[in-house]
Amino acid sequence: METYTITPSRQAPCFIEQLPVEVLLHVFALITNEFNPSREEPSIDVGDCNPWANDLRNKKALNRVCRRWHGITTPSLYDRVYLHRIGQLVALVRILEKSNSGEEGVGYGSFVRHIHGRLIVHPDWNAVYVKHIVRLLEICSAARSFSWRTVWTYADSDLELAQGFTSNIISLLSVRSTMNSVRKLTFPLSHPHRQDESHDFEDLSKITFENLEELTCEVFDPLEIDGLATVSSSFVVPKIKKLTICGSWDTGSISKVHDPIFLYGVLQSHGSKLSSLTLDILRIGNDMLSCVSSILDLTPNLQELHLSTHAFTAFNPDLVAAGPYPNLRKLRLMIDEFCISTSDRSPNRDPRLDNYFTMVQKRKIFPSFRTFGLLNYVFSTVPLDGRIPLSSHADGYSYLSTWAEKFKKQGITLVDVDDEVIAPTGPERWTGRFVPSRSLEEDVHSDPDDLSFPSDVEDDYGSSEYSSWDSDPGDDEMDKLQDNEIAYSEVGSTEMLERFENSLESSEDEDQDEVESD
Repeated sequence: METYTITPSRQAPCFIEQLPVEVLLHVFALITNEFNPSREEPSIDVGDCNPWANDLRNKKALNRVCRRWHGITTPSLYDRVYLHRIGQLVALVRILEKSNSGEEGVGYGSFVRHIHGRLIVHPDWNAVYVKHIVRLLEICSAARSFSWRTVWTYADSDLELAQGFTSNIISLLSVRSTMNSVRKLTFPLSHPHRQDESHDFEDLSKITFENLEELTCEVFDPLEIDGLATVSSSFVVPKIKKLTICGSWDTGSISKVHDPIFLYGVLQSHGSKLSSLTLDILRIGNDMLSCVSSILDLTPNLQELHLSTHAFTAFNPDLVAAGPYPNLRKLRLMIDEFCISTSDRSPNRDPRLDNYFTMVQKRKIFPSFRTFGLLNYVFSTVPLDGRIPLSSHADGYSYLSTWAEKFKKQGITLVDVDDEVIAPTGPERWTGRFVPSRSLEEDVHSDPDDLSFPSDVEDDYGSSEYSSWDSDPGDDEMDKLQDNEIAYSEVGSTEMLERFENSLESSEDEDQDEVESD
């Protein structure tokens, strides 16, 4: 019997395996683009479906394909770490320490560029927390940003026993290398507390951040604003460009600074180096407004300023000797809806915004000014017309358009959220629809049990370029809509269930067609 030797034929390598690393990195970046760190911090508020979780899930999938892809994607997998439990902190430190002793010789800690943390610390966990957060910073010496917040469960009288305050951690000698590499730092202010003798702390008068460019100080308690004294007197920040001092809305406390001396102290120390300043504070002192010139005088090189009309008032250039401020190019104001609309509750428009509009028109004082932004002081990411009563839209838009025309002649643009021009042309985004079957004076969302949402039928709405700024409830176009047209569909209705089932069947058919074509 003849015997045959079967030699297995080796298939040619897949085309994607021949791609250079640079091309693969670009492809992987396109795949893992769910999370945009420039617009948001990682969040667990919406569970595993949030952009951060999806981005991490995609990176982990690529990391497990093969040895080559594992080596290529591992740096991006550890590039940005986010921790919200102490158990995660302990586990991460162990992984990083284990990687340092591996055969590869290069630990994962060298890949970490951004560290985010939002943790609850119980008194019994304090020692474990301090040990591992310090170790994490020691390992990740190449970090570029450090954003950290801890919630302490100590009673107010026992808070001085906590040693893990971020202001204490960043002053440790053992984390000096990391702090010198950090470009962006976010931490909560706290009262000065005694420091743990088991660690070597740097002299508080010599905390140097050689490369720090952006500093954010969070205020959870108005009384903790005195923590700015440490920033004023102890922080050496030769490259600082952007400073943000923000209050906390999620704790229920009002963002109010009782004593502005600490705020001005920071600006006296570091204001001359700043190009951007954000003061997310609603009140200063005993409800007494401070003049914005007191801020501008301490920040001569400032190009962008963000503040509230509730805390700072404009000055009258014809009556007050101030300026000039040749570098200021952009001003973002946090306002309430009564600054741009009239209503029964506020029959007269609030004049605070008018005063700012008048102030920036003086080109001798603001020769480089180009952009005037308006934000709602509570919901800063919501477009302004989303907070104005429907009955005041026309009046509010007319008011803004009048000022926008004046600004346009001087090269100034009036913008809304995300720098979108709101006048005189109006925004092109979708902001809402008038419901033809209901009274225009009725709030279509007044019923808390009404979980309706816009229909998918485009004809029910008209143009997708609609903006509530651009229309008046009395427009003729509204009269053309038929009474029997459906503008909203109820969640859980038979119609919506049928649409959902049809969409699933359509999706399955498309998948089957793709399989057959392959």
